[in-house]
Formats: sequence, structure tokens, C-alpha cells
Amino acid sequence: MHTWNEEEITHFLEFAKDTPYYALFYTALFTGMRRSEFLALKWSDVDLLLCQV
Repeated sequence: MHTWNEEEITHFLEFAKDTPYYALFYTALFTGMRRSEFLALKWSDVDLLLCQV
């Protein structure tokens, strides 16, 4: 298995930041969820109040 290092992740996110999929990629990279968990997400699983700073 090949995993990305910090530089590769940063480069990928810089490239993706102007796409509609940026939040999707960011979530996939930084939550630690497995592929099946990530693909099973529904809007009812998202708590936007918890995300507020």
C-alpha cells in the first residue's frame, strides 16, 4: 500500500480547492474513515452545529 505524505496531500488539496469536490476530498483525507464508512455517509449523519467554531 502507498500512502501520501504531507507534501503530496497538500499538493492534491491545492489542486482540488477550486472544485466542487474539495470538501469531499478533505473529509476523506482527514477523518480516518474507511472507504465503506465514507461512502455510506448521509446528510442526516452530518451535524453542522458541531462544526461551528
